[in-house]
Amino acid sequence: MTFPTPVDVAIVGGGPAGAWTAFRLARAGARVVVFDGTHPREKPCGGGVTGRALALVREALPASGLAGQPIASATFIDPAVRPATVPLAGGDARASLMVVDRRSFDASLLEAAGRAGAEHVPERV
Repeated sequence: MTFPTPVDVAIVGGGPAGAWTAFRLARAGARVVVFDGTHPREKPCGGGVTGRALALVREALPASGLAGQPIASATFIDPAVRPATVPLAGGDARASLMVVDRRSFDASLLEAAGRAGAEHVPERV
């Protein structure tokens, strides 16, 4: 495979880490190509994205634009002790949690990288 212009950075994997890296590098002026033949894909997980992670990618994906369910607290239950409820939301964004559809979240982050100038090549390396 050849590209019409030289590439500064090739990223293998367009998941959140690869897409975020591509977004940041492309915004800084690098010519970036992301290789990932698996998008769009489902991710078998609970879909929890921490407030810290959301704050990190806010530049590319404002939380208000994400379809998901904010989680305000978590309750830990153990039959041997009294249940404990821990608040997650509040002034500290790192303490909050949002459950999102990972297929949409990952795709939106990869699309943001594309808008920043990165090229997605839907192929395996």
